[in-house]
Amino acid sequence: MVDMEHNLHGIMAEFDSATELVDAARQVRDAGYKKTDAFSPFPLHEIDEALAAHARRATFVRDHLATLSAAELTRPIEVLENGETTVQEGVYTVLEEAFWHIRYARRDLEQLASREVR
Repeated sequence: MVDMEHNLHGIMAEFDSATELVDAARQVRDAGYKKTDAFSPFPLHEIDEALAAHARRATFVRDHLATLSAAELTRPIEVLENGETTVQEGVYTVLEEAFWHIRYARRDLEQLASREVR
């Protein structure tokens, strides 16, 4: 018997609009999937951005964090207008800000898209 949960090799989906395709591609990217692709019968440049931009940034951050030692994470740094904190707290703040930025951007895009439908 095949265990599909551990042997999944791909998923295919069809969307009714370019906006839905791009949104789905961004969600797949944000979920951490790296080996992705999308097809459209016409050029859709947003797909390239949706599938690649986040991956490049995530790779840059991951590679940089991998070079930091435990001692470097506890090193104090000066943050403009906020005083002193540690590298670790600074990294946490950057990641948290990115999370909230993405969440609010998605919310706002959904609201804009719902206005276009009317």
